Amino acid sequence: MSRITNYKCLLLPMTWPLRLEFPHALHHVMSHGDRWEVIFDDDDDCVSFLKILGVVVIDYHWLCHVYCLMSNHTFRIGVRF
Repeated sequence: MSRITNYKCLLLPMTWPLRLEFPHALHHVMSHGDRWEVIFDDDDDCVSFLKILGVVVIDYHWLCHVYCLMSNHTFRIGVRF
């Protein structure tokens, strides 16, 4: 028998609401490590991330206006065509 009794679980969505989509809208995209932990250990990690970002930009028809990589988070601002 479980030691936890009468436990109620409240399920809340873990994502942001969907973005408004309209032509040439600017999107601010942010990602960060769990509990803001380091996500890039060294310059090689940053280079790998930028290579993947380049592929995504081409494959999904994005125009990346600006990006910023820090040890524990990233920002991107882009337009999807």
